[in-house]
Amino acid sequence: MSRNQKLLLVVSLAVIVIVFIINGVIDNRNKRQFDTDETMSEEEAANILAKKDEAIEINIAKGKNERERIEYYAQKFFKSIATKDYEAAYKVLNGVYKEKYFPTLQIFTDYCEVYFPGTLGVKYTNIERNGTTYVIWVTISNSTGYSKSTIEKQVVVKENGINDYEISFSK
Repeated sequence: MSRNQKLLLVVSLAVIVIVFIINGVIDNRNKRQFDTDETMSEEEAANILAKKDEAIEINIAKGKNERERIEYYAQKFFKSIATKDYEAAYKVLNGVYKEKYFPTLQIFTDYCEVYFPGTLGVKYTNIERNGTTYVIWVTISNSTGYSKSTIEKQVVVKENGINDYEISFSK
């Protein structure tokens, strides 16, 4: 073997070793990143998802005109009740209204279970605006069709900002 062939062989082996070393370093970096992501707590993951959901909700609300946006807020409220997510509905109740009529989540839950049908059909019949406060007249019906019961309610929506609102309603 000539000197040039030996040199070529040594350089080739050195290049192969360097490629393996670089590949190992990159794999270790990816593994460390993956391990870090795996150790994220459930609370941190829930917070990230909540922020993403909030951003989506804001974009949906921004894309609507005034009436559609207010009806959208009311729709979210009634959907929370229909799906028995009473805590979500309770969170958007106006503070003074909540304190006066529903001082606890349990009282609100009991009210919803008695006065709202299991499957809600909501029809918006009228809307009026006074500054940042809107009054919506709604007809709530049992959308399963087994019962012809309907409830007329006035829903007050106070919009503090996009996707930031408070709700109260006639009892």
